[in-house]
Amino acid sequence: MLRERRTTEGDKRYEIAPDQVAMINERVSYRLLVPAWPNCADPDVIGSPEAGDWLIELEKANEKRRIAAEQQAKKALRARVAEHMQTEHLQREAKQEVKLQDNERLMLEGLRRQLDLLDRMVKEEKARRCAHS
Repeated sequence: MLRERRTTEGDKRYEIAPDQVAMINERVSYRLLVPAWPNCADPDVIGSPEAGDWLIELEKANEKRRIAAEQQAKKALRARVAEHMQTEHLQREAKQEVKLQDNERLMLEGLRRQLDLLDRMVKEEKARRCAHS
């Protein structure tokens, strides 16, 4: 007969990562309950239906802890991925803005060169007309 149901706690840890973003992961960590059998435990007691039921209860409790820890980690992971995506989006927008500014600068430089060329052509034409008059 199973008289005492002592447990000890262990740690279970692993990492989860999303498929769409590299280098981002979240650690899943939870306390795991394991039976603390005495050193000289009777094999008949350990193998009894009552002990088997208790082990099933422990497994169910551990599974609930795992699921809760994983849900918490997934929530944190979604937040980190969203932050990463936002940062990446802002970086892309900033790069696009720099490209637009560069293109605008190049276009203005081209227009200035054209105006300078037209000014020179007008001055040369005036000088030629003055020389012929």
